[in-house]
Amino acid sequence: MTILSPDLISVTESQLENHWSNRGAVKTAKKTHKSVRHALDQYDWPDWVRYKAFLQGSYKNHTNIHGDSDVDTVIRLDSVYRKNLSALTEAQKEVYRERASYASNSLGDFRKRVVEALRDHYNDDGILADDHVSEKDKCIAVETPYLDADVVVCQKFRLYYSTDDSDPKSFDYVTGIRFETRSGNEIVNFPKQHYQNGTDKHQSTNRRFKPMVRCFKNARTHLVEKREIPEDLAPSYFIECLVYNAPDGCFKQSYRDSFEAIINYLQDSRLREMYTQDEMLRMFGNEETQWSTQKAERTLRVWNKLLS
Repeated sequence: MTILSPDLISVTESQLENHWSNRGAVKTAKKTHKSVRHALDQYDWPDWVRYKAFLQGSYKNHTNIHGDSDVDTVIRLDSVYRKNLSALTEAQKEVYRERASYASNSLGDFRKRVVEALRDHYNDDGILADDHVSEKDKCIAVETPYLDADVVVCQKFRLYYSTDDSDPKSFDYVTGIRFETRSGNEIVNFPKQHYQNGTDKHQSTNRRFKPMVRCFKNARTHLVEKREIPEDLAPSYFIECLVYNAPDGCFKQSYRDSFEAIINYLQDSRLREMYTQDEMLRMFGNEETQWSTQKAERTLRVWNKLLS
């Protein structure tokens, strides 16, 4: 029998339904996103730049909880894209090359201009004092008058696939985003597919998916606060993907029954075979953008302790 630490909450239906399933700040996040977009709108962009700014992460997916701070904002360069042709036949690759046009402008040029636009607005316009725009490895950190924003500067990415290997002209692509870290690593993901799959899962589980993601995120936060686990053991993104992999039948009428059923299913599953919520990428492995099965298994064990 698992012994519950006296400092830990034993999960009850009331705790889950009335507290941990609730969504965090919404209006402040929207103001933060609007503030960043306004900063970019003020900038004098060159003619070659076409971009789109949009929310990503827990605020976009409606899985944010109380205490979530940084608002993930994507600034996607649309006038220059990168691609992956590896799934095409040689004949299809040749057809692509004959059709393609190539641009001389780069994502690096665009990122420099985004940093300049943000600094012009937040540092020199009396919005905030001192330097409130700093470059991190994966994003630009911005202190707005509302919440802090993590601004990811990226470009469109096309993952091509064959629709008929016998026809050189029969191919299509899935659109994602691509960006480079300052340390030189390339990261590709598919936020549109992530969002749509989460929305579909929410509907197919009688609107239980997103509240249950918030329950598990709050459970993680509680365990971190009680020093049962380190803060970096279970990132919010991987919690959402993990819960997404539980079948619809695990999402019960009762929040506590759902909590238990999801844990039981995941503990009995082959984690290494799971995909992220976009259903495009492997969730577990040794890459920088993947989670380790050891960390996931430990997370599941400590969540299970809360059922005692």
